[in-house]
Amino acid sequence: FALIYIGRKQHITVYLMLYIAITINLIGHCIISESTYLESALIGHKLVYVGAVFTPMLWLLGVAKLCKIKIPKHFIGGLILFSSMVLYFAYNVENRTLYYTSISLGKYNNYSILVKEHGPLHILYPMLIIGNLLGIIGILTYCHIWKRNVSKRISLLLLFMNLVTAAIYFMQK
Repeated sequence: FALIYIGRKQHITVYLMLYIAITINLIGHCIISESTYLESALIGHKLVYVGAVFTPMLWLLGVAKLCKIKIPKHFIGGLILFSSMVLYFAYNVENRTLYYTSISLGKYNNYSILVKEHGPLHILYPMLIIGNLLGIIGILTYCHIWKRNVSKRISLLLLFMNLVTAAIYFMQK
């Protein structure tokens, strides 16, 4: 609620949405880890994907805002459309076999995990991550070289954070 209050005065809507997406993702992970039935774990899975799908886009928009770069509305619309498409396939895991060919509930160290077999459309999520990461790298490189109103230290820190996050995801896979 404090972020909402501050956000109205400071125009930090993108950062507020990023905070909310990450929080929803973490709640989803908690639900999965404590689930005893596949149905409840799938609810957590859906929450995880809300955060996982929209966080990269919000990072990109947040970095652009920090660097004072205006992203065209049609590009933002395309990002939202692509992210929503990935979310649609991730949400319909019970009915479709294109995103996951199978999904079941397993146990690891007394915590529940979803055991998933990736289908042919699961490639959309890594594409989403890589596309947003390349956009962030492009924005930060542009700012680092040509813009003087953005701290080089902050831009390098943001670049490092995004590279590490993507690297951890791909190492996990």
